Amino acid sequence: MTKYIILFLCITSALQAQTDGALKLRNTFWGYGYKLNDKNISFGEVETILKQNNQVEAISYLHKGKTQQVFSNVLGIPGGFIIGWELGLLISGKETNTTMWVSGGALTVASYIIGAASKKNFSKVIALNNGGMAMGIGLTPSGGLGLCLKL
Repeated sequence: MTKYIILFLCITSALQAQTDGALKLRNTFWGYGYKLNDKNISFGEVETILKQNNQVEAISYLHKGKTQQVFSNVLGIPGGFIIGWELGLLISGKETNTTMWVSGGALTVASYIIGAASKKNFSKVIALNNGGMAMGIGLTPSGGLGLCLKL
């Protein structure tokens, strides 16, 4: 039994060592950001790293994701403002405009959908740069619980 525990510890430490220099996606107030070795890095630094590694496809996903993120914010901020304004009118007892509710809701839903597409593209950048490896604890293909390594 102790052999299996030692083997498990060796494998997990080796896998952790392989993911130490990996890019990671993090949530920020205005969208998504990147971390490398537990240090926040900018969009430009990520682009420089990808250019140094000659990853043209990842750069394409990075730019597409950034464009979608900006477009999502451009739609989401006014949509949220419209909903908040109408909610304030409703709370104060004044008459609200149904058209404004619908337009604010439509802008917010569109922003959410585009934001999800942005996260998907940013995740592709991470997967391409890190070689597509992902490690975690979860369900195994046989239905059990264990350490999963996805290549």
